[in-house]
Amino acid sequence: MFDVLLEQGGAALVVLVVVALEAAVLTARSLRAQGAPVRVWVSQMCAGAALALTLLLSQREAPPAAIGLCLVAAGLAHGAGFRHRWGI
Repeated sequence: MFDVLLEQGGAALVVLVVVALEAAVLTARSLRAQGAPVRVWVSQMCAGAALALTLLLSQREAPPAAIGLCLVAAGLAHGAGFRHRWGI
């Protein structure tokens, strides 16, 4: 069962769903002033989602341009997170 899940990109899809749920919960908490502001965590969340999407696309044999675009998006999101956190 787990072999099929891993081979067809199911694990990456599960990660994407968990990231989406986590983003929804964090946004709801932020809107009620109970959690961190969205700007604090959104870049890291986007970077993780882009990397999980990269994995999913590569397992489903997507075109290299699509995979490269996801990697660039992850890199930009990480860069935005570093800039926000360290003021670079």
